[in-house]
Amino acid sequence: MSVLPSCPAWCTDHRQAGHPDDSLCRTRSVSDAYGETVMTYTPDEGAIVWLYNTRDELTVDEAEQLARALLAQVAAARSTS
Repeated sequence: MSVLPSCPAWCTDHRQAGHPDDSLCRTRSVSDAYGETVMTYTPDEGAIVWLYNTRDELTVDEAEQLARALLAQVAAARSTS
């Protein structure tokens, strides 16, 4: 994993393709309660939050954990835009 000085503060993994415009910043969070969230950033698309392997049914507590994780990623993205 590599992070560049130009990456957003939340970036924990920077991927550089062949062209400088193909850079990808990302961070991920994995939880047994709800699955995985990944936030990515590219200059063309901006910040995007992805959901992977999320469960179809959540208890109220698990739903709250997912909501808090998503809101934390949104706050991090907004702080760098």
